[in-house]
Amino acid sequence: MGFFGIAQSINGKLSLKSKAYIFDGNQTGRDIQELPTAFYEWLGPQGIMLRKDLVERNNLHFVNQRVADDVTFFYQALRTAKTISRGTELTTYLNRDADNISLSKSINRTFMISWFRSLGFINQKFPDDSSKEKFLSRRIEWLIYDFLLRRDIGYRFSKKRIIDFKESFDKYIGELAFDPSKHFRTGARIVVWQYLIADDYDAIVKFNHWHSVRHLAKRYLGLTQKKDNRYYFPTINPSVPKVAINMRAIAKDYVKNELFLEIYTHEKIKNFEMRNRKNPFERRQLTYQKQSECNYSLEIPEDFSVKNWEILIISSHYQEHRIEKLDKIMTKKEDKAS
Repeated sequence: MGFFGIAQSINGKLSLKSKAYIFDGNQTGRDIQELPTAFYEWLGPQGIMLRKDLVERNNLHFVNQRVADDVTFFYQALRTAKTISRGTELTTYLNRDADNISLSKSINRTFMISWFRSLGFINQKFPDDSSKEKFLSRRIEWLIYDFLLRRDIGYRFSKKRIIDFKESFDKYIGELAFDPSKHFRTGARIVVWQYLIADDYDAIVKFNHWHSVRHLAKRYLGLTQKKDNRYYFPTINPSVPKVAINMRAIAKDYVKNELFLEIYTHEKIKNFEMRNRKNPFERRQLTYQKQSECNYSLEIPEDFSVKNWEILIISSHYQEHRIEKLDKIMTKKEDKAS
């Protein structure tokens, strides 16, 4: 079973999908129990190849439901294969040019129940181990985001929806032998999970109201709160728990091909990457030095230009983070050079 690179196209703009497939480079015979949680970000058919006899010998097939059938199939194949190969080659273009509003509306109650049925099957069929824990945690986190934090889907947000989510979770998935929230990527989803297992539905409603405006307050008003070398989303109501921004990186200066950054994060930095804006599979790792807890310096190649390249910080969760004020500082450098 092999996993390879996927480029997603949205109205002609390309971006990488399945980052955990490719960031670690080419690998053969990797034990599935050693895979990171981020590997399960994407387990649909795109970018996956498997031997025909693996399917036939083990009588693998798609379940008869419209949603989650592919992921259930490929997870069973993964468990049967036990080891996988991973490659950095681009094998698939995924077209997502369809209307995003229509896609959001397809996330409805049927979608929710189908996922719970599939995850319940996996929970009952396979032993408690690292692979199952990470797979279920990743999928539960996405369902929490869709049904407890989002308002733009085809199942209207209300306290009734939250109760239905919890009752359906208990009915189809049942007891978990682990805490999935330790694998969650954002603090907001961890908070909601804690409220959910305490059956505190009113707290989820209140938290959801805050969550729906927190990014707007940060993006358009620049509102953040800083404490002990960490940035937090703004809160007015003291009863709303503090939620840390995963990473905030700010370009401070550029001197003699060296870029100086301030980075505030609770994540571990995996690497810095220069990526072609038109071809995301054209990537280069950049040399860097950590000068203090929040200060870093990057070596920038001579051929870098903000028109053709962007610089991303890749965390240990395989998330990508952009650098504030980078274009402004680098454009000023390029103007001086010209």
